[in-house]
Amino acid sequence: MKHEAKCKICGKVLVLTIADDYPTGRDPLKLVPMATCNPCFDLHERRVKIETQIKKFCHILHVLAEKDQLTETEGKAVRTATEAVAMLAGKYSVWCGDALRRPATGQGVKFLADALARYPERWWFHLADFEASVNRSGLESPEHQAAESEYHRECREDR
Repeated sequence: MKHEAKCKICGKVLVLTIADDYPTGRDPLKLVPMATCNPCFDLHERRVKIETQIKKFCHILHVLAEKDQLTETEGKAVRTATEAVAMLAGKYSVWCGDALRRPATGQGVKFLADALARYPERWWFHLADFEASVNRSGLESPEHQAAESEYHRECREDR
């Protein structure tokens, strides 16, 4: 059975093919509102992975920041977590660039990494603020415009 649906993230029109042997007793039309195109799902999955890792390292930084005295091992853990947060801030900026089709500035990435290291308990706020600042930034990057036109051309050929 074929059903027309819209991607719940980007709104692109999709054609769902639901197998004829779909389990009886279940309504296949309940799948239609959950439809997501592959690029949107991949972006969402990447975001969840990056945010989970950032949350984990920020939790380590937060717990160790509350201690008065750090042992040598805990000091190494703080340095490692700080480096990991900086690397993940870079990955998050790439994700923002891909998802929002706007390039993030190097200065913004450094600011995000610094904010996450200084105030790790507010990691969610820093990520949302960074995403909003990228979204407010200039026009779409030419690379994303070219990639999107190529993707839509391939979609038209698939129909």
